[in-house]
Amino acid sequence: MKDNKLIIRALILSAILTIAVIVFLTIFGELNAEFKAWLTKAFFHHWIAKSIISVLGFLVSVPIFYVLKPKKISITTLIWMLVAVANLSFGTLLAFFFLETYF
Repeated sequence: MKDNKLIIRALILSAILTIAVIVFLTIFGELNAEFKAWLTKAFFHHWIAKSIISVLGFLVSVPIFYVLKPKKISITTLIWMLVAVANLSFGTLLAFFFLETYF
């Protein structure tokens, strides 16, 4: 049972990190045409590139967080952190694209 909690903590922390990476890649890609062009050139489309980078980042970060053994943060707190990061990420992207479109 103790091992399951470590896996759950690693998965949640990896999800939080992955969401943050997706937001960063999206905003940076929109602000930097060269980076967006590189994503498109390397992976055929910038959406595919962000997806591949996100999946790889998630798959690499899960074992890293598992080895680090984040025992001090409760699973409930991590879930609330995940919800907060998801909502903040949505708001950040919404505000960014609103500002890009109308200003």
